[in-house]
Amino acid sequence: MARSILSSNCIDIILKNEGGFQISPSDWGNWNKIHNTDCPHPLRYMSENCLNCKKCLIGTNRGIAARYFAHLYDIKQLTLREIKDIYYHHFWKIQNVESLIPINNDNLILQLFDFGVNTNPFHANKTLQRLIGAKVDGYIGEETLSKVIECRGDILEDYKHARKIYYEYIAQKNNNKIFLKGWLYRVDKTHI
Repeated sequence: MARSILSSNCIDIILKNEGGFQISPSDWGNWNKIHNTDCPHPLRYMSENCLNCKKCLIGTNRGIAARYFAHLYDIKQLTLREIKDIYYHHFWKIQNVESLIPINNDNLILQLFDFGVNTNPFHANKTLQRLIGAKVDGYIGEETLSKVIECRGDILEDYKHARKIYYEYIAQKNNNKIFLKGWLYRVDKTHI
């Protein structure tokens, strides 16, 4: 199936948001969630023991995080084409954001997609569903589309505000204060 112009444009914007390869130990996405077979630690999942383990600290390449994709890809060696394919198949299609095209609000679709990439596709969808009073199941279908269409007010600004509240919450909860300024900037600068 051919990709829509909107999906290609959104993916290009996400790539600008994400930057290049980084391997900051402060970013939990950079840690391999499931150990490499040659990792010296006995636990299957990452633990505090891994904080000094170079085999478990892998990095993130243009937003493709070791935590979720290291078992499928060599994160550092990902090509631009592979990264775009991952965004399309593992985020855009899973989120089903294409089904929101009838609302004629490309910036809301982009914000939804960007939040899905930065957090989790289902979390991003559930955030929208809570805002509009739809069934909160993480799947965008007919009910979510209908509720967005019926929505009064500025759903785009409400969604951006919900993103910011979430980022402020996790910055405090998970000791991620170092990332808060960048997350908030990302919400504001993400537009078509």
